Amino acid sequence: MPFSSYGIEWIFQFMNLIGIVTFSFAGALKGIREGLDLLGVATLGVVTSLGGGMLRDIIVGRMPNALVLYKKLRKPLENQYTFLILDTIGISAFTVTGALLAYKAGASFYGVILLATITGVGGGAIADVLLRRIPWILKEDFYATCSIIGATVFYVSMKLSHNVTLSSFACLGSIFVMRLLAIVYCLRLPRFVN
Repeated sequence: MPFSSYGIEWIFQFMNLIGIVTFSFAGALKGIREGLDLLGVATLGVVTSLGGGMLRDIIVGRMPNALVLYKKLRKPLENQYTFLILDTIGISAFTVTGALLAYKAGASFYGVILLATITGVGGGAIADVLLRRIPWILKEDFYATCSIIGATVFYVSMKLSHNVTLSSFACLGSIFVMRLLAIVYCLRLPRFVN
């Protein structure tokens, strides 16, 4: 069986921890840049780190992990590159957790892509809505697209190799590399200007 409980569990917990920690920082940094008070900064940290995963868990019929246990590390930093690196790690790790749970639940190709992407970018989108901004995923260079491509890499790799570890790290690596290239080379999808 390609999806042993041991294989998915340790990868899921590892990626989830990485995603929670890095998106906590990324969300808090958004709040700091917007001049929010301590409660606002903490709220954005929590929403960004947990929002996408909660949506994913609800869709697959699970009690959201965030309602059971959540440990958040926070040390706000104001460096833009720090935010981008943390955000890149977060989207990479959370996309993997979404892909893992969707695949385990027997989702179709489309379902895996959808749940992986929601998990990867959902928390940040909710944080942007709370800040009354157009969600970054709708206007930022190459962002949600990286999550979609990474989830596709995961699905194809699982079908070909039946190896959850290889597929998870292929997904993680592909997203991480694409996001870094997008940041360094300012890669963007075509825009429609009126």
